[in-house]
Amino acid sequence: MADLESKARMKQIDVEATEKRYGLQKARDLEQDIRAIEIGGALYGAGDVEIANSTVLNSSLDQANRKRQRSKQEAPDKTLEIVSANPTITPPEIADMIGKSRQPVYGYLDEPEAAGRLHRNGSLRVIQ
Repeated sequence: MADLESKARMKQIDVEATEKRYGLQKARDLEQDIRAIEIGGALYGAGDVEIANSTVLNSSLDQANRKRQRSKQEAPDKTLEIVSANPTITPPEIADMIGKSRQPVYGYLDEPEAAGRLHRNGSLRVIQ
């Protein structure tokens, strides 16, 4: 008899635990829906909120990457413009002007020099 009471009690505990889990999941879903409405103005499912948040983060990351790429593409041209305006400028001074460290500036100067567009003579650079 004690064995039957024990099984019945365990069954009751299992039912209560399942009901509690269901209630907690519903509360969590409700909180996510409220957050989704606050951030996006629309009601999403739990997975959709995560996707929406991920998309926002990826969008910000994509914007930062595009800005970084644009800066990398523009820096060599800016370097040549600065050198043509002031042939006696030094690489550290150029680096300060374009917002880069000194080492990339040397690379920006190497390519035009190899192409014959720039001649270095000490710190003097002359556009040919």
